[in-house]
Amino acid sequence: MKTHLLKIIFLNVLVFACVLTVFAQEKNPSASSRSKKEPVNGSQIQPLDPDKDYVIMTEGETYIRKNGKLMEVKNDRMIEGMRVTPQGKVFKRDGSQCILENGQALTMEGKVIKINESQFLSERMKAMQEQCMAMMEASIETEQNLSMMNEKIRLLNKKTELLNKKMNLVNQQMSKGKKVSKDEQETLNQTMAGLDQELRDTEVKLQQLDEEMTRR
Repeated sequence: MKTHLLKIIFLNVLVFACVLTVFAQEKNPSASSRSKKEPVNGSQIQPLDPDKDYVIMTEGETYIRKNGKLMEVKNDRMIEGMRVTPQGKVFKRDGSQCILENGQALTMEGKVIKINESQFLSERMKAMQEQCMAMMEASIETEQNLSMMNEKIRLLNKKTELLNKKMNLVNQQMSKGKKVSKDEQETLNQTMAGLDQELRDTEVKLQQLDEEMTRR
């Protein structure tokens, strides 16, 4: 529980750090963002249509928005038959090329438009939050799987221990033979019955654990 809580705190701090980093970039644009933009279709800023896909360049980073999901381009990626590089260079379907500048986006029709980078900031923050949440969920799932494996090992060890105790009782009975008194025999029988019940309980727990692990 303590480890789980620490992981949640760490990931929350990570999300906050990501937001601060993006905010700082927005307030302190890089030199490349102040460079001359390549010609665009119209000088007016155009809002990004939430239902459309784009290739976007902002703060020196290239992104692809596909089906509402935002992905940073860290290696060459394909979208609608176009190849996009991390530097914002796009090889179009007709064989032509274009290089996006900061504050520009390419539509799937091949048009370059000017965008409001502040509007795009919220999308970047949301994408980073989703990535952090995915990391947290994967971490929790891994921790749960490890916990179940540890429990299975504990139960198997307990089963082995019970079987050893049962074997020792059988050997004890065999070594004494007819010399065992009635009281001693009754005690041995009770002990054996207790071990058998513990073994059955352990088997049930192992079966339930295996079923839970299979469902995952």
